[in-house]
Amino acid sequence: MKQLFDYFDKNKDGLVDAFEWTSTLTKDENSLKFFSEYMKRTSCTTDDLVQRMGIEGKDELDKKTLIEGIRCLEHSLSYDEIAEVADGILIGRQSIDRSDFIDLIEGFQDEKAINL
Repeated sequence: MKQLFDYFDKNKDGLVDAFEWTSTLTKDENSLKFFSEYMKRTSCTTDDLVQRMGIEGKDELDKKTLIEGIRCLEHSLSYDEIAEVADGILIGRQSIDRSDFIDLIEGFQDEKAINL
């Protein structure tokens, strides 16, 4: 829990203000939008996405693994842009379980479909 709080507390003052909260959540949503838009643009499923990222045999996805996978999807992004997408998925954690990653992507897709 402390790690998650520290992730939101960008200026390390021991408080999470409205700006820190909303900017962090927006960044996380932008990461999910990246994958959603990629899937829509390329007409791929989550299984296709996992395969294209080269993460099909990996149980845990750390930042390096996510960065390498995102680079496989989108060559035009800078390292910093790719790292920002990865950070938005990790939300302050060191890694994310591959099945949790898939659930995040599918949950975002479902939520987006409901809001249409």
